[in-house]
Amino acid sequence: MQQIPRIQISHFSYLQSDLIGSGYKSQVYKGVNDLNGDLVAIKVCNMKQLTNEVELMLLNQEIYALGLLDSPNIIKMYQCIRSQSNTYIITEFCNQGDLAQLIERKNHLQENEATQLFKQIITGFLEQTRKGIIHRDIKPSNILLSNGIPKIADYGFSKIMNVQEKVYYNVGTTLYMSPQALMDNQYSEKSDIWSIGIMFYQTLCGCTPWVAETEKEFIKLITTTPIQFPKKILLSPHAKDFIIKCLQVDMNKRFSANQLLDHPLFNEKPRLLQISGSFHITRGQTQYQQQQKDNEWKRRLSPREVIDRNYNNNYFNHPLKPQFSIQNPTKDFLQNDLILQNIFYLLKLILRVAKLIDHFDFFNQNCLQEKILYFMIKHALFKTKQFKLMIDSNINTLGLVNFHQYTLNTDLKKQYSTEINEFQHNFTRSFERLWMRVQDNQNIYKILIQDQKFAAVFDRSELEVLSHYVLMLPVLKQAIYELRTVLSIKLNLYTDFQIPEPREEAAIILLDYLVLYSQICDNIAQNLDNFTYRITQFQLKKVVETKPINNNKCKYRDICKQIGNLQLML
Repeated sequence: MQQIPRIQISHFSYLQSDLIGSGYKSQVYKGVNDLNGDLVAIKVCNMKQLTNEVELMLLNQEIYALGLLDSPNIIKMYQCIRSQSNTYIITEFCNQGDLAQLIERKNHLQENEATQLFKQIITGFLEQTRKGIIHRDIKPSNILLSNGIPKIADYGFSKIMNVQEKVYYNVGTTLYMSPQALMDNQYSEKSDIWSIGIMFYQTLCGCTPWVAETEKEFIKLITTTPIQFPKKILLSPHAKDFIIKCLQVDMNKRFSANQLLDHPLFNEKPRLLQISGSFHITRGQTQYQQQQKDNEWKRRLSPREVIDRNYNNNYFNHPLKPQFSIQNPTKDFLQNDLILQNIFYLLKLILRVAKLIDHFDFFNQNCLQEKILYFMIKHALFKTKQFKLMIDSNINTLGLVNFHQYTLNTDLKKQYSTEINEFQHNFTRSFERLWMRVQDNQNIYKILIQDQKFAAVFDRSELEVLSHYVLMLPVLKQAIYELRTVLSIKLNLYTDFQIPEPREEAAIILLDYLVLYSQICDNIAQNLDNFTYRITQFQLKKVVETKPINNNKCKYRDICKQIGNLQLML
């Protein structure tokens, strides 16, 4: 029988049949150090598939973190090898699976056993804190077990503390994310401590403390519902107190890193965690492919889940504080009113543009019409979801100033509930129609999926991400280019001030709207967080409430000048 050749990387090798997991644009294999015969894990990242700056930055941050960290309770990287086509991350191989699998096998751990385990996990966490690393995705499936020793793994979404970056990432797994991370994309060592608290509760009780059907319900639960402990499981006051202090909604009251091991819970000498048997790892059973329970949804990074966040350390409590005076509530309230009104006008603009595109069918090449409608309707769904969450759950999803006082003085439900529900109904229905149209037409579906960038964001998620706008902009520019080209030919039949036929007139109106909408989306792509406060600069009320007039050749020329000035052409 012919022997299957091993794939060689330096003095490490693996078989393609020894796949033990796969992640985002990467695969993990069980390999061997050919010099000493030790087992290793080899993560293979296909560099040809990492097509944007963010993906490369994340990979580099993972390599940086693993190279910097040195603790028996953190997965050890032996070597990183780069070739023209792949990057190989070689780490130690863990032979007992992960904490999620251990909890599943045992239902839950006894307090003494869990405490010993978590003392070691916290030791690893303190090492990453000392080195200025935030993990941002601590959960049971990212705690590997090797010979009874827990090791924090998967630094693919890690971040360096106190480094001013242009790009921030909304990553993690929802059940383990802190309120600050969920609502404001704010990460620190204290967001990791929240995750540790959730994980410790789950290890002791066999379930997470809060479970909800939707993210909206989940956010409301963790911010308003006190933690409850199962009566059937005997927990010491120390264990309960430790969990409660890790899960303080106000992160200023939450445990800091240097307080964790000082807690009375951890006053015993550590001993090796006894895990019965050598846990056999099969394909798909590693930290890279841990299957979550049906009620557990994830926020995992993909190109569509990258968020440009420019916030300061006070963002969660006082968004964009320097721009408005908290001591001048009247000014703040008026500004908030103006922002909310403009969001409504933005939704009306999107609705109007979508109807024009859908009715006149201007774009019939390469499914451009479907792409534009998809991006615009999803944009509207992002905003309606945020708006509804704000008025239904009293959560500051739109980053308004002096929000608590504002809600005490303003009946948001009375003012906006009817309209926002109508918007949500209309846009949800439009999205479902579009989605079914694409799914039912294999020709359209194939064309869309062949566009790899579009395929990366083509889903039903209502999570607003920067990549949505980054990828939408070229599509809008293509639409502007095509519409401008067609009009340049059609309008040759008309004089400067002659009103053209309805189709050409609609095309002029649409071109004008698309230019404005492109500016809005470009602004969002540049400053996703700050955009709320700049939405008023586009004078959307005037645009939406004023009927377009003089839709003639002269107006077309003016729009073309604007296109040139804004550099909106391809």
